[in-house]
Amino acid sequence: MDRKVIHYIDNTSAIAALVKGYSKKMDSGMIVNATHAALLGLGAEVYFDYVRSKRNVADWPSRGEVPRTVRVLQEIGIKRERIYMADPTLRLPSLEEWSSPASEWVKKHRRE
Repeated sequence: MDRKVIHYIDNTSAIAALVKGYSKKMDSGMIVNATHAALLGLGAEVYFDYVRSKRNVADWPSRGEVPRTVRVLQEIGIKRERIYMADPTLRLPSLEEWSSPASEWVKKHRRE
């Protein structure tokens, strides 16, 4: 693991599922699996922590606070022209790959 990450989430059920690596609900379980596959591919060691919804900066754009988001990003040195939200080489499992063991997908797509 070469990247240490603190991931703030405003949903306690989502945090619990991500920490356990499991959810009874199929759609949530698929999101948990995809998240862990992505984190493994990125080489990220993640600590999940709770943040109140109104304080969650990731929600600002969807709440009409794009100018505030851009201002804060510029204050920390991120230019407005290009904001990368994810690794462009990241590939999540295809629908067919969901039914195979996760270890097969990891072997096939893990970065060296």
